[in-house]
Amino acid sequence: MNSEATYRLDVSAAARIIAQNGGNVDNWMTRVAEQMVEEVKLSMGTSPPGRTYMYGNVEHVASIAGHPPTPVTGALQASIRWEKDSQREHTVYVGDGVSYGIYLELGTGNMEARPFIGPVFDNWSTGGKLEADARTALNIHG
Repeated sequence: MNSEATYRLDVSAAARIIAQNGGNVDNWMTRVAEQMVEEVKLSMGTSPPGRTYMYGNVEHVASIAGHPPTPVTGALQASIRWEKDSQREHTVYVGDGVSYGIYLELGTGNMEARPFIGPVFDNWSTGGKLEADARTALNIHG
Protein backbone atom coordinates (compact mmCIF):
# COMPACT_ATOMS: atom_id res chain seq x y z
CA MET A 1 0.00 0.00 0.00
CA ASN A 2 1.12 3.57 -0.54
CA SER A 3 2.62 4.97 2.63
CA GLU A 4 2.85 8.66 1.71
CA ALA A 5 -0.43 9.49 3.47
CA THR A 6 -1.50 7.75 6.62
CA TYR A 7 -4.82 8.06 8.37
CA ARG A 8 -5.09 6.59 11.82
CA LEU A 9 -8.04 6.03 14.07
CA ASP A 10 -7.34 6.91 17.68
CA VAL A 11 -8.13 3.77 19.63
CA SER A 12 -6.05 4.54 22.71
CA ALA A 13 -9.08 4.06 24.96
CA ALA A 14 -9.65 0.61 23.47
CA ALA A 15 -7.06 -1.30 25.55
CA ARG A 16 -9.71 -2.45 28.04
CA ILE A 17 -12.08 -3.48 25.28
CA ILE A 18 -9.37 -5.47 23.52
CA ALA A 19 -8.39 -7.20 26.76
CA GLN A 20 -11.99 -8.19 27.41
CA ASN A 21 -12.89 -9.21 23.86
CA GLY A 22 -9.69 -10.70 22.39
CA GLY A 23 -10.31 -12.27 18.98
CA ASN A 24 -13.69 -10.60 18.63
CA VAL A 25 -11.86 -7.28 18.21
CA ASP A 26 -9.94 -8.60 15.20
CA ASN A 27 -13.13 -9.93 13.62
CA TRP A 28 -14.82 -6.58 14.23
CA MET A 29 -11.84 -4.64 12.80
CA THR A 30 -11.89 -6.81 9.68
CA ARG A 31 -15.59 -6.10 9.19
CA VAL A 32 -15.05 -2.35 9.72
CA ALA A 33 -12.16 -2.35 7.22
CA GLU A 34 -14.35 -4.11 4.66
CA GLN A 35 -17.11 -1.54 5.19
CA MET A 36 -14.63 1.33 4.87
CA VAL A 37 -13.28 -0.07 1.60
CA GLU A 38 -16.83 -0.29 0.27
CA GLU A 39 -17.59 3.28 1.36
CA VAL A 40 -14.42 4.60 -0.30
CA LYS A 41 -15.32 2.83 -3.55
CA LEU A 42 -18.91 4.05 -3.46
CA SER A 43 -17.81 7.65 -2.84
CA MET A 44 -16.02 7.81 -6.17
CA GLY A 45 -18.14 9.35 -8.84
CA THR A 46 -20.29 11.30 -6.37
CA SER A 47 -18.63 14.65 -7.05
CA PRO A 48 -20.60 17.45 -8.66
CA PRO A 49 -19.50 17.70 -12.30
CA GLY A 50 -16.30 19.57 -13.06
CA ARG A 51 -14.67 20.33 -16.38
CA THR A 52 -15.13 18.06 -19.38
CA TYR A 53 -12.12 16.81 -21.32
CA MET A 54 -11.12 14.01 -23.65
CA TYR A 55 -9.41 10.99 -22.13
CA GLY A 56 -8.27 9.10 -25.21
CA ASN A 57 -11.41 8.72 -27.30
CA VAL A 58 -13.74 9.10 -24.34
CA GLU A 59 -15.24 12.32 -23.04
CA HIS A 60 -14.72 12.51 -19.27
CA VAL A 61 -16.41 14.81 -16.77
CA ALA A 62 -13.92 15.44 -13.97
CA SER A 63 -14.64 15.80 -10.27
CA ILE A 64 -14.29 19.12 -8.54
CA ALA A 65 -11.77 19.93 -5.83
CA GLY A 66 -12.63 18.71 -2.36
CA HIS A 67 -14.77 15.82 -3.62
CA PRO A 68 -13.82 12.21 -4.42
CA PRO A 69 -12.45 11.64 -7.91
CA THR A 70 -14.68 10.62 -10.77
CA PRO A 71 -13.41 7.30 -12.16
CA VAL A 72 -11.89 7.36 -15.62
CA THR A 73 -10.65 3.79 -16.05
CA GLY A 74 -11.82 2.29 -12.74
CA ALA A 75 -8.27 1.29 -11.77
CA LEU A 76 -8.17 3.43 -8.62
CA GLN A 77 -11.57 2.21 -7.47
CA ALA A 78 -10.62 -1.41 -8.12
CA SER A 79 -7.35 -1.01 -6.20
CA ILE A 80 -8.94 0.04 -2.89
CA ARG A 81 -8.30 -2.68 -0.32
CA TRP A 82 -7.51 -3.43 3.31
CA GLU A 83 -4.85 -5.55 4.93
CA LYS A 84 -3.83 -6.58 8.43
CA ASP A 85 -0.46 -5.46 9.71
CA SER A 86 1.54 -8.64 10.25
CA GLN A 87 3.83 -6.88 12.73
CA ARG A 88 1.27 -5.08 14.90
CA GLU A 89 -1.64 -6.69 16.65
CA HIS A 90 -5.09 -5.13 16.14
CA THR A 91 -3.90 -2.96 13.23
CA VAL A 92 -5.59 -2.81 9.84
CA TYR A 93 -4.69 -0.58 6.89
CA VAL A 94 -7.06 0.73 4.24
CA GLY A 95 -5.51 2.18 1.11
CA ASP A 96 -5.16 2.16 -2.64
CA GLY A 97 -2.80 0.25 -4.87
CA VAL A 98 -2.07 2.75 -7.63
CA SER A 99 0.81 5.20 -7.84
CA TYR A 100 -1.38 8.26 -8.43
CA GLY A 101 -3.88 7.78 -5.59
CA ILE A 102 -1.80 9.87 -3.19
CA TYR A 103 -1.87 12.82 -5.62
CA LEU A 104 -5.65 12.69 -5.84
CA GLU A 105 -6.01 12.34 -2.05
CA LEU A 106 -3.67 15.20 -1.13
CA GLY A 107 -3.47 17.27 -4.31
CA THR A 108 -0.37 18.60 -6.06
CA GLY A 109 1.03 21.98 -7.02
CA ASN A 110 -1.13 21.81 -10.15
CA MET A 111 -4.29 20.15 -8.84
CA GLU A 112 -6.37 20.56 -5.73
CA ALA A 113 -7.10 17.46 -3.64
CA ARG A 114 -9.87 15.02 -4.45
CA PRO A 115 -9.90 13.19 -1.10
CA PHE A 116 -11.47 9.76 -1.12
CA ILE A 117 -9.99 7.91 1.87
CA GLY A 118 -9.68 10.69 4.46
CA PRO A 119 -13.39 11.58 4.48
CA VAL A 120 -14.37 7.96 5.17
CA PHE A 121 -11.88 7.78 8.05
CA ASP A 122 -13.16 11.10 9.37
CA ASN A 123 -16.74 9.84 9.27
CA TRP A 124 -15.81 6.70 11.19
CA SER A 125 -13.58 8.40 13.77
CA THR A 126 -14.91 11.89 14.45
CA GLY A 127 -18.44 11.16 13.29
CA GLY A 128 -18.94 8.68 16.12
CA LYS A 129 -19.61 5.77 13.78
CA LEU A 130 -16.63 3.73 15.03
CA GLU A 131 -17.63 3.99 18.68
CA ALA A 132 -21.28 3.18 17.97
CA ASP A 133 -20.34 0.21 15.82
CA ALA A 134 -17.90 -1.10 18.47
CA ARG A 135 -20.52 -0.79 21.20
CA THR A 136 -22.95 -2.87 19.17
CA ALA A 137 -20.52 -5.42 17.75
CA LEU A 138 -18.58 -5.97 20.97
CA ASN A 139 -21.58 -5.62 23.29
CA ILE A 140 -20.07 -2.73 25.23
CA HIS A 141 -22.24 -0.89 27.73
CA GLY A 142 -21.64 2.48 29.36
